[in-house]
Amino acid sequence: MPRNLAGLIALLALLAFAPVAGADPVETTQGDLSPIGDVGSAATNLESLLEANLTDAEARAAFEQALAVILEEYTGTQINEADLYMGALSGMMDVLNKRASEQSPGPALSTNAAMTPAETAYITEMAHGRKTGIGIEFQLSSAEGLLYVSRVYENSPAERNGLKAGDRVLAIDGAGLLGRELDDVLSLLRGQAGTPITLTLIRGNVPPVRMDVVLTRELYSVPTAEGILLDDHVAWLRIGQFHGQTTQEVRVILADMAANETQALILDLRGNQGGLVSAIQDVTSLFLEDGSIIGRLQDAQGRERDLAAVGPRAYSGELICLVNRWTSSGAELLATALQENDRALLVGDATAGKGHTESLYRLPDDLALRLTSTTLLSPLGNSWDGKGVTPDYQVAGGPVSLQYTAGSQWPILDVQVSFAIELLRNADLP
Repeated sequence: MPRNLAGLIALLALLAFAPVAGADPVETTQGDLSPIGDVGSAATNLESLLEANLTDAEARAAFEQALAVILEEYTGTQINEADLYMGALSGMMDVLNKRASEQSPGPALSTNAAMTPAETAYITEMAHGRKTGIGIEFQLSSAEGLLYVSRVYENSPAERNGLKAGDRVLAIDGAGLLGRELDDVLSLLRGQAGTPITLTLIRGNVPPVRMDVVLTRELYSVPTAEGILLDDHVAWLRIGQFHGQTTQEVRVILADMAANETQALILDLRGNQGGLVSAIQDVTSLFLEDGSIIGRLQDAQGRERDLAAVGPRAYSGELICLVNRWTSSGAELLATALQENDRALLVGDATAGKGHTESLYRLPDDLALRLTSTTLLSPLGNSWDGKGVTPDYQVAGGPVSLQYTAGSQWPILDVQVSFAIELLRNADLP
């Protein structure tokens, strides 16, 4: 099986143009095989195939001969070579994800994928701060079968249809969420602009109100940062994710805070799933001295390169960083950069533990591969993969981190923000 993208492309090219190598497969049995020995419906057992422990050459020969047999002998539903090649490509991604889930103690996410042009375009939109959808941030509890709405974007379908932070979604287009993984839920939420989606949700507690809300997906801007003054000298800055516009958004907020003589800042990374490495580097540079090590990037060959802060920092006052179990990947990199450079104390729950990131590799005809390509390490070379980042002060939060809402009692009801405020007022911080 190919070990890298070059090997993958070489394999596809070989299959398309090269003759089949090795001995021809021998037909041994003919008949209606399914009922024999109560075998039942035919099924490919990936685990059993992998346990055969073939060498690379043996597996390659078996694959090539199987392809030849299918093309020459198969008389079932009409099929073409392109379908088989795409099926093989999908199968390779399944193997990568299976091996990753076996070897990594972290979350079993399907991070590797062969992507269609539409899926590739979706990622490109996100990198530029735009997204097709309904306009919410959320945190999923598959054990409860609930999607907690943590933020509703302005000028989005969700806002126009009255969705609120704190709403709990039970079903999407009638499909319940109990036991579903994140990728599955995302596939339910995503769709083309102009298509409808129905959310079944619960609002409030005394008593809870159940309702169906029908929205229409559209392309909208994705703001990633918001900030407010909590009192005369303490400010709160939340970053929801990192894309091409995030650094500029954060710069504007920090400039406003400087104008108001902010002396202490709470940087809120709760629920942040990461994003573009370049954006993470630029944002982290706003808080560290030029040249400070943000972290290390390790490639598939084990080669490492330092990721360093660039340019003058925009904020040099006291700093506390909030994290929780949904803080992941690049957001964990930022948190460890602040912690290990003695720039900030971390407050909250242990983080998600996703210590790697992916790259997008373009293929012909606008297809692409999303591959796990880089291991993330802290400035001191530590990995948080599978275990998360441990805060300096572990303070349990609620089931969801809600956004600031004017007129509400937040942050009094947000125990992690409230703890951070008291810590800033009473501790001598870096």
